Amino acid sequence: MNSRSNFISRLFLILAFVSAIFVSGDAQAQARARINTRIDTARLIVHRAANFGTYYFLRVEIDGRTLANVARGQRYDGFVPAGDHVLTISSYPNSYDRWPASLHLVMRPGGTYVLTAGWVADRLVLH
Repeated sequence: MNSRSNFISRLFLILAFVSAIFVSGDAQAQARARINTRIDTARLIVHRAANFGTYYFLRVEIDGRTLANVARGQRYDGFVPAGDHVLTISSYPNSYDRWPASLHLVMRPGGTYVLTAGWVADRLVLH
């Protein structure tokens, strides 16, 4: 009985070391991927103006793909591929059928682009 317990404990110890090696290798690969991703990307920050409205979300889209629905008191802060893009903002829900606002951006690798979305009269604007 004692030799069997010894065998099981050694087997468990070996499995623990092997799994630790695989986990640390995966973490290193993820870190390298994050560094490489940031080299080929630009940072985009979209603030939500105070006059945006309490019960509306700010929908942030890039090239027709939704990046985020930003709630009151929040902002979008993320990385997007560098290059030519069309940034579009709209209110959600769009209860008054207001037009979205769009802006053409040429994003350089490593650049940071900070915009604020808000209302001017009945129109959504980015500035």
